[in-house]
Amino acid sequence: MAIRVIYTDLDGTMMGSGGCLFKDAGGEWTYEASNVLVEALKSGVEVVIVSGRNRSQLREAARVMGIRDYISELGAEISYNQGKENVPLIGSFKTDGKSVYEAIKDRGVIEALFSRFGDTLEYHTPWSNEPRSYSHLLRGAVDVEKTNDWLAENGHMDLKLVDNGQLASRGERINDHIGVLHAYHLLPEAVDKAGAVRFDMERRGFAPGETVALGDSWADLSLAAVVGTFYLMKNGLEADPTLAEAIKDIDNVVVSKRDKSLGWADSVNDALGQTP
Repeated sequence: MAIRVIYTDLDGTMMGSGGCLFKDAGGEWTYEASNVLVEALKSGVEVVIVSGRNRSQLREAARVMGIRDYISELGAEISYNQGKENVPLIGSFKTDGKSVYEAIKDRGVIEALFSRFGDTLEYHTPWSNEPRSYSHLLRGAVDVEKTNDWLAENGHMDLKLVDNGQLASRGERINDHIGVLHAYHLLPEAVDKAGAVRFDMERRGFAPGETVALGDSWADLSLAAVVGTFYLMKNGLEADPTLAEAIKDIDNVVVSKRDKSLGWADSVNDALGQTP
């Protein structure tokens, strides 16, 4: 089947060094990813961003790239036609008339997490200072499974912490002895990228064989269960070796040969049967 839609992560996937579309992983200038994006859009293939960024951040990123639709905050909301329609995807999470972000904040769970995990978890400033509607953006070095067990044991079964990939930046109060830091999102348990992509596929009538997805983290890997082919960026695998074990039994995962934006360009060319 011909590919009709590409679901793509941004940071560490479509973007190169410093979150720039026009740089490779090493910071060298390149048009490879942008040229491939233009060719995909010219051929009529839909490109949908699926990211941890908030709606306003994605609206501007999508606008400058000529992309209409985007899924924000790890699947909490899908926006169509540059935000003219925004569909929340939070399941049965109770907000009592507040935003999801405020409902989570008012529980005191963030302060409890910081107290429990000490110098290994903090807000991912300055990006966490941007207004968010559905998730709290954190960074640190914690065991996600144990953290989610702690949340459940303390009455927060409807919340979860999700690993959104390795960071190059350091923390503000996290001790220097902590090694590699990761970005995390605290959000409703029902939210994930796969659920949002499944919703979009059903709404548009796309079959799995007409779809591909690209990403670099555990949060992205969930997309392999709903699309025809999932392209995992090599840099994501190198940053988190636990992904190697996870993909052994998933037969529709392809690992890119290059990193970040160049790996993205290679993967899209492969998906569309194009010659670089």
